[in-house]
Amino acid sequence: MSTLYVTDLDGTLLNSNDRISQYSIQTINRLVAEGMQFTYATARSLVSASVVAQGLSTTIPVIAYNGVLIINPATGEVLSSLSFTPQEAGYVQKTLQAHGAAPLVYAYVDGVERVSYRKDKVNEGIQRYLDMRKGDKRFRPLTDEAGLYEGDIFYFTCIAQREELLPLYEIFADDSRYRCTLQQELYRPEFFLEIMPRKASKAEAIRKLKEIWHCDKVVSFGDAVNDIPMFEISDECYAVENAVPQLKALATGVIASNDEDGVARWLADTIRYPDQKRRCSWANPKNPRYIQYHDAEWGVPVHDDQVLFEMLVLESFQAGLSWECVLNKKEAFCRAFDGFDLETVCGYDEDKMEALRQDEGIIRNRLKIKAAVNNARIFREIVKEYGSFDSYLWGYTGGEVVYENDKVSSPLSDEISRDLVKRGMKFVGTTIIYAYLQAVGVIYSHEEGCYLCRQQGK
Repeated sequence: MSTLYVTDLDGTLLNSNDRISQYSIQTINRLVAEGMQFTYATARSLVSASVVAQGLSTTIPVIAYNGVLIINPATGEVLSSLSFTPQEAGYVQKTLQAHGAAPLVYAYVDGVERVSYRKDKVNEGIQRYLDMRKGDKRFRPLTDEAGLYEGDIFYFTCIAQREELLPLYEIFADDSRYRCTLQQELYRPEFFLEIMPRKASKAEAIRKLKEIWHCDKVVSFGDAVNDIPMFEISDECYAVENAVPQLKALATGVIASNDEDGVARWLADTIRYPDQKRRCSWANPKNPRYIQYHDAEWGVPVHDDQVLFEMLVLESFQAGLSWECVLNKKEAFCRAFDGFDLETVCGYDEDKMEALRQDEGIIRNRLKIKAAVNNARIFREIVKEYGSFDSYLWGYTGGEVVYENDKVSSPLSDEISRDLVKRGMKFVGTTIIYAYLQAVGVIYSHEEGCYLCRQQGK
């Protein structure tokens, strides 16, 4: 399955200094080089976006002007564009003039993209907008209304205080011919009113790009109200911590803020695996055996006594080592311990234990080998007492799975460990028993964010 990852820029990928951190650039560029399909959707123009996204690798088209344009950033080729009809543009002009508004008018004038404005009506907000884009060749300052509304118009922006713009927002938001947004500029007091053709939205542009690029799935990232349509059409959508409440309410999840490289860190964590599924942090993406164990075995309830015995032996060998180390030797252990046949292991004598100590395929710890044979005999006694080890173990929870995370021991593992130690077992401390309970599904501990994570009752 091919996934298209789409992020907003301002407030999402850009930090509060309107820049993309070196960590984010390096992380995203590495993932793109490895095959990630990544782009951005922004209210900015390609000219403006290219400045703040300098150094970022985008191998597929980007979405500008809130979905008005889909552009190949490498060549400048416009793959899709929307504009107002002359009648629609005329109505906007008439309405703005009636309210004394001073717009920035985005249009293709004689085939060239221009941003026209009345230089005698520049307020503080507009001036800041112009100052942040010094040298932008699109700017077309005019002394009067003549020429302001020329060309093939595709976008209008008004920058002012909220109370000045709200009447205009109410007019255009209720008009089916237009899409209109009103939101506060990040880290600033002024508001932006943006008017675009009705069919223009990040969502519609993403749909087109998804089709053009033959992707099956969309994952998006955002922070503001103009990202809502994008979230609504995404298969997964993630709001940065600094996002507005309305967007967080729609999100699949909330990730770290824009100043904490939330998007890049999420991507780095998620696309560690070929299938792009998020897993528990301990699942080494470079070890296929470990991934298979995480996906198909760990946390799955076990009721087969032979498997319960096998896992108890393996967990006891883990003491002081990593589970990955033990798992990599699982087949060797199975061969050395006669398929973990309980009766056979119970009958091991000193000669067999010495042979195990010479087996280079397993962990050749003398005390652990001796403990495995001792524990097998006690395991057998428990089976005789309870009818099965399954009945003994699951009896502690009444047959119910316990759902909990971020622990290495618990009152449950304490209790079981004490009983097993009392019966004479070795290498069954509370930490080992807790790991054992997780492995055989008595405790379900897939981490939040892991695709297998679920809560009690779900």
